[in-house]
Amino acid sequence: MGSMLDQKREEWALFQAFLETCPRFAGAEIGEWSLAEFDPPDVICLTASQRRIGVEICQWAHPEEMKAGKVREKIEQRLLAAVGTPQPINTSKNFWLAVFFPRPKAHIAPREYPTYRKSLFQLIEHVDQAWPTKRHGSGHRFTELHRFPPLDKYLQLIIFAPGDAMTPGADWIVPVNHVDTFDSRTMVDPLLVQLRKKAHRCRALKTPCNEVHLVVAYDQALGYCSPIATPQRRISEIVKEASVALAAISHPFTGAFLFIALEPGRKVYRIL
Repeated sequence: MGSMLDQKREEWALFQAFLETCPRFAGAEIGEWSLAEFDPPDVICLTASQRRIGVEICQWAHPEEMKAGKVREKIEQRLLAAVGTPQPINTSKNFWLAVFFPRPKAHIAPREYPTYRKSLFQLIEHVDQAWPTKRHGSGHRFTELHRFPPLDKYLQLIIFAPGDAMTPGADWIVPVNHVDTFDSRTMVDPLLVQLRKKAHRCRALKTPCNEVHLVVAYDQALGYCSPIATPQRRISEIVKEASVALAAISHPFTGAFLFIALEPGRKVYRIL
């Protein structure tokens, strides 16, 4: 039940943002709208002339990257919780940042937080004291985590970045930025798959409408998935490819849109 309510809230917020960005998407002002009791479609709109406009909403994302990203995020959040909030002031004179690399399946329970935290700061103090005797160049990679149990159970390594400590209050113990290998097809192919799925799903509407429109939103994927555009494939080219792909299949849509739902600068691209 909870996930269904979350989905409904998501659909409500996305359509509201879409309507604010593109109020005449159906060729007329929308007088009123609500979430459909029976979907598809997800949203039912009424124009001033009482035309019933259905809107099907979906997310543009890479499913495997989304799943892996959410697992990774949960691991990182727990490891950061074990460090504590707010983080203690960095008193080192040698490094300004400690970047940790979590193990892929690390699971730390709240009861383990104190031991983890104590060992982590023992390691940090050790690195700070040993620093003057070593030449670390751009950073010091510490991999001997077994010397400070149970850190090796949760982390692969920690990199210390040399420099002056940051302003008190700033987080300086952070997870590594995750970068996947991707190309110009990584996000385009899932978009085309989504178009086909929605075309099939909306052929038989559970709530009758005069016409139905499709809104594919790029929203949740930010932070989990590869970039949607690359130097080899700009958003205008993706819009064109999506338009061609939709035209080549049977679908019930009067209009279809890509909605970049990120603020600031929300944008709507028409693909049909």
